Amino acid sequence: MSHSPDAEDFIVAQWEAALNDARVSPADYHLITCPGAPVPDHAPAVSFRRGHVVDGSEGGIVVTADKLLEAEQYAQLNRVATFEDWDEDDPVAMAFLAGLLRHEIEHGIQRDKCPNSFELYDLTEAVIRHAVQDTHNWRELINTQPIEWDANAAASMYLRHHTVHQAAVPDLLAGPHTFLVRSELGPGDPQKLVARTVGYLYSLRDACLKQEARQSVTFDVLIEGMVPGAGALWRELDAARLC
Repeated sequence: MSHSPDAEDFIVAQWEAALNDARVSPADYHLITCPGAPVPDHAPAVSFRRGHVVDGSEGGIVVTADKLLEAEQYAQLNRVATFEDWDEDDPVAMAFLAGLLRHEIEHGIQRDKCPNSFELYDLTEAVIRHAVQDTHNWRELINTQPIEWDANAAASMYLRHHTVHQAAVPDLLAGPHTFLVRSELGPGDPQKLVARTVGYLYSLRDACLKQEARQSVTFDVLIEGMVPGAGALWRELDAARLC
């Protein structure tokens, strides 16, 4: 099992348990623990696709020279990063950490099983910004798009059925991280993520048309350039008339 050599034992234990729940090979993943503690309104964990070279401007919490080097050394793996300062005596904090790790591991599964799954991610974020203006509602919608919904569903199922962490679910539901434990169903098929994301975007069609105007290209052509076949899916939805 691969992780930062300075990772605390309790974090390593949560990492191992989350990997086991996901039923993935530990040899395919590496955990990076970074200086600091989670703070409100900032990502408490991130993940990176295999082969991606992380730099300080996009690493999120992976910003120090030694951690950037660690991310590069393990670039052949799915890398998950989180902070190193967690209160191991707080059961809600530990459940939150466990859910985050399971969430990010699911992103690794998505990338491995559907390599194009994240190609529409930034566009989806932009479309959602056309649909809603305030940060709270934008965040709510981001967590309903298929990639994030599935990762949250994986975390939710893990926490809800864990003999220890399930006791913290009501507190997480009532707090700012409710999205992590909302689902009562597991994640969908990762190999259908592109099709499901196109369907999600179509549900925000007017916002997509605003993005279309901004980029001076029809939306089907725009997404076809990102994922071959996505444009055809959009046109099929556009042509459907089911009443």
